Amino acid sequence: KYLTTKALDSNMDPKECWVDKRKYPWSLIPSSALEKCANTQNRPLWACDRMARELMSIPYGDNYTSRERLTLIGQIDKLSNSIGACERIHQTAVPLNYARHSLRSLSLWLFTLPFAFVRDLGLLTGPVMAFTAWLLFGVYQIGYSIEDPFQGSLRLTNLCDAIRKDILDDSHVRETAFSLEDKRSKSEDSNDFNLINDTLVDFLNIPKSVEDEILKAVSSNIPSTIMN
Repeated sequence: KYLTTKALDSNMDPKECWVDKRKYPWSLIPSSALEKCANTQNRPLWACDRMARELMSIPYGDNYTSRERLTLIGQIDKLSNSIGACERIHQTAVPLNYARHSLRSLSLWLFTLPFAFVRDLGLLTGPVMAFTAWLLFGVYQIGYSIEDPFQGSLRLTNLCDAIRKDILDDSHVRETAFSLEDKRSKSEDSNDFNLINDTLVDFLNIPKSVEDEILKAVSSNIPSTIMN
């Protein structure tokens, strides 16, 4: 369940990177590529680079031309740009002095607030101050949490699982629409030909020997796409 990686700095001691291979996205990466992924400085961009190389290595075919390749590479480029935007959100933190000053100012204000309430509220000053402090410090903590939403505010695991179901499950259930259409057309053409053949034989009451000669002559003039 874990992967041992070497630190980028050769002077540093090796460190262990714990990953659960049963969960996504690690279960999608083969074991031979896990170490390479762990040794990179930017794992998302490494994955984008590997996907682009995979697309470039696929040979052209009837359903995969330069147009499809450029479209898919364009989507990977958009994904790389989105990764850059997420990294800016993650790395652009609120200045530490600003956060400390806000917390100190709030604490000082709450410390002096009971003196303003004690004359009017009396013994209720304690519960009111506890509720007020909980409310304001909660707002401060929420602001601190959403500063970096990738640490737990966003359910990225559920999002990745939904994408996996949309992409991988279909490929395991059915083939491409082109192959299904080809198979359906061939099956329909073959059934139509057999139905016409049986109808003519029954209607004309043709002998077996003559029927075989007619089938050979007709089959030689039928396109191969229908006969196959």
